[in-house]
Amino acid sequence: MARRIANLLIIIFISQCVKSFALSPEQRVFEEIARDLVPQFEKSTSSWGTNLQNAIGFGSSPSDKTIAVWPFNPQEIPVPENIARRWSRLLEAEIVRSKGEATRVVTRKALKTLIAEQQTISAFEQIENPTAKLAKNAKVAALAIGDIRPEGEDYLISYQIIGVQTGTILAASREYRMSVDVADASRAERTMPLDAALQSAIEHFADQNLPIENLELDAVRDSRTKAVTDFGNFVTETFSHGYAEQLALRLPEFRLRVSSIIEQPPATTRFTTYRTEQPETTKPNQYRFEGNYWRLGKNIDLRLSLTSPEGEKVAWSGKIDIRSVPVSLLDYSSKASRFGTSFRDKGPIGLKISTNKGRNPSYRIGERMVIWVETQEDAYLSCFYIQADGVGFKIYPNRFLSKAPISTSEKKGFIKGGEAVEIPGSNANFAFDIQPPTGREDIHCFATDRDVSEELPREIGARDLEPIRQRDLNNLTNFFRELPAIRISESLTTVSISR
Repeated sequence: MARRIANLLIIIFISQCVKSFALSPEQRVFEEIARDLVPQFEKSTSSWGTNLQNAIGFGSSPSDKTIAVWPFNPQEIPVPENIARRWSRLLEAEIVRSKGEATRVVTRKALKTLIAEQQTISAFEQIENPTAKLAKNAKVAALAIGDIRPEGEDYLISYQIIGVQTGTILAASREYRMSVDVADASRAERTMPLDAALQSAIEHFADQNLPIENLELDAVRDSRTKAVTDFGNFVTETFSHGYAEQLALRLPEFRLRVSSIIEQPPATTRFTTYRTEQPETTKPNQYRFEGNYWRLGKNIDLRLSLTSPEGEKVAWSGKIDIRSVPVSLLDYSSKASRFGTSFRDKGPIGLKISTNKGRNPSYRIGERMVIWVETQEDAYLSCFYIQADGVGFKIYPNRFLSKAPISTSEKKGFIKGGEAVEIPGSNANFAFDIQPPTGREDIHCFATDRDVSEELPREIGARDLEPIRQRDLNNLTNFFRELPAIRISESLTTVSISR
């Protein structure tokens, strides 16, 4: 009897080994993700009972614990859409294979209504909707929502299972590294030269016969850094001219009015472009143009959209052969590599500064600067920019941080430890273009363990993007170091400006 049991255990062990070896590296990753998620989901829902209705937002029984793998939005991911679809199917299969008795999985096919709506409704927006009608109609209690982010040449993927109605996190996986040759994976999708891709986008939007009279230009941003680059500016300018010409060819009497949300500021500041502090009144039939792009191997994945005043969006995406893009337009600073692995700058809080040109930046007149600042722990941040001519400004915090009203904590400069702050951010009311004078300039930042906004001289604390007196700039370090009972870190990065 004992020998039979031993033989049975050996057979089971061998079968498990064969099964493990049969799995591809991708399948093994999603097997691990499912192992992370399903037990947590089962445990978190095991005591729902009569409270399940409140937990998921609609009537059900403890046996109706349905999960759906929410498909990735092609506009928001750094990998080709065909790879993302494959990953969603792999996770779905692994959840089905490893699920507990009480868990049911709604397949992608059954989710076609949700998928069709995804172009206009993001997963998190849907979860925050108190009715969640689409998910309710599909009888989905929870969504498995993934996150993909680049890290070096690889990608990190993780998932959370979230209750549809409440947004409660019911389970979360660890991050797993995926090595993918996105260049090979992209070859199945047609690539185009840059000029052909932009012409395709122009004709696509013109074919929509939109009731457009005014075109408002936002920006085409690098999805990794959120920065507006030379490539993005080239796409915006080429599209706006080409789209206006295409509409004029089709409607000879029609003239599209094109404007930009970027305006010229007071001549005294280096912040030579900024958005108006309050959104302008929408003009009749005004559409907003914006976009983003990823570099995927030897291709650039470009996504563009026009959004109506009612929020309806028309989108276009295409793959561009990177060899067709002028070298002068290519600048891919990866957010993941902006900082080193250690905090170079001194101080108990840990403070580091970088830019879209790295930690020792050099800019030419006409280029755009983006600054990132990060602390090792939660802190209150104050940053200043001092030009070569001695004129300086407080750049963080300031009231132009967002087109929407900023929160009290933002006004005080509070930031979370380990999360890089972008100056200016993608939603800011200003941008930072380089203009004369040339020479050496400084980014000077301070991080404190408490709010000091009311303790600094008014000439320092209350002047958002306005010139600060030279004598006050010279005493910045003293102003902060002399504050009582405070932990403080200080960092300064030199910027070179040339023609």
